[in-house]
Amino acid sequence: MLFTALRLHFLTNYNLTQRDTESFYKHFHDDYEIYVFLKGEAEYIVEDRVYSLRPYNLLILKPRRYHFAVIKSKDVYSRLIMNFGIEEDERTKRLLEPDFIDLNSYPESLALLKEVLHNHGKFSKEDFNEIIANTIKSVLILHNNLHSDLHPQYMTLNPYVRRALLYIDENIHSRITLKNIAEAQNINPQYFARIFKQALGESPISYVRKKQLLLARDMIEAGEYPTQVYYKCGFSDYSSFYRAYKGFFKNSPGNNKGKRVL
Repeated sequence: MLFTALRLHFLTNYNLTQRDTESFYKHFHDDYEIYVFLKGEAEYIVEDRVYSLRPYNLLILKPRRYHFAVIKSKDVYSRLIMNFGIEEDERTKRLLEPDFIDLNSYPESLALLKEVLHNHGKFSKEDFNEIIANTIKSVLILHNNLHSDLHPQYMTLNPYVRRALLYIDENIHSRITLKNIAEAQNINPQYFARIFKQALGESPISYVRKKQLLLARDMIEAGEYPTQVYYKCGFSDYSSFYRAYKGFFKNSPGNNKGKRVL
């Protein structure tokens, strides 16, 4: 099934301040997300890619990919967000393979989407969710069959940051320090920390820890004991792992279920 445990949000922000734009949530989560940009002036960061958005651009955000919006003006900022799980079959994975779809390429589906969003207050929550989900699903099917060879236009982050993200993924089971990452690229650690935070909004080690904790939760939920997992995820001792896990997921690792991070 394409959308399981679907959560849909139609969100609009008015009169954004600079503080609002800086605090837009920078995060990972362990399900899929479809993000539809509706109105405003914004860029969207997905790992090492920067998308300059136009109205009715759609992004498919894969699990555990770091992402956040960068709001470029005080204009009204409006978007539609769908979070969901999937059943792991080949057709579903194929439909969710693209990172970017321009809904303007599908005028009939877009007309229906606009009509429903414009009149959202007239629908029950169930009807609204069903129409939106079915409309998005139809676009995914059309795109897969008609335009799957189209490639989105995006910029990439600073090459040091891109290489750092690759290094982190390749060494995620190890203890990773700022010095490790900087030395792998022959760059000054303090300078690297500064450009990383400028690009992604948080420190390299904070980013590493979040990815390692998500990995640890996967391993625990697959049946491994927390006391066997911590050193496989870059922690030097169980007590620091326990504190970090509980602080991030609001639950102890022994319960096998962390709180979903949004």
